[in-house]
Amino acid sequence: MNVIVEPIENLVQEIRNEINEYYNKCYSYFLDLIISRQIKINSTIKLDNDNTIRKNILTMISATNSALNTIGIPSSMLSLNSELFKVTFLNDRDKFINYFSYFDLCLRNYINKYLFIILIEYILNLDNKKIQNLDLFDLLPRGFLDRLNQLKYQTIISGDAINLMSQFFIQIDECF
Repeated sequence: MNVIVEPIENLVQEIRNEINEYYNKCYSYFLDLIISRQIKINSTIKLDNDNTIRKNILTMISATNSALNTIGIPSSMLSLNSELFKVTFLNDRDKFINYFSYFDLCLRNYINKYLFIILIEYILNLDNKKIQNLDLFDLLPRGFLDRLNQLKYQTIISGDAINLMSQFFIQIDECF
């Protein structure tokens, strides 16, 4: 596993601030989409009835999945809205104060998984289209792709590492 971890860890260390900005820009994008769907993210969940809560959470999940799909994540890779609702909300409903806390505690991890995959697929030359879509939507920091390309071509990642990473993507749900 060091064959994968070391080169990627070194690369991430070099552009840590840019990666944090990439994640933050994407979170803002996802939150803007959720808000555009008329979700009042600061509303206290316990004050809403069950139907309103279900509708709002499913709308948040739907907006998130739509955004991921627009970026280039195939629908077949995304969790079904109802399944994600059951797994992330129903099981731990009491820990959410407001809709933003649901975004912060659940959807952020869900989004992180795909942002991470997009970054690694680009670094390993498995898929360039998704990161180009992020750039097209202005969700990457200025100069991020140039810096990433520079480091990517300086970092040698073996074919074995790429194969191991492909296997890791299959099991990635366990990490997020």
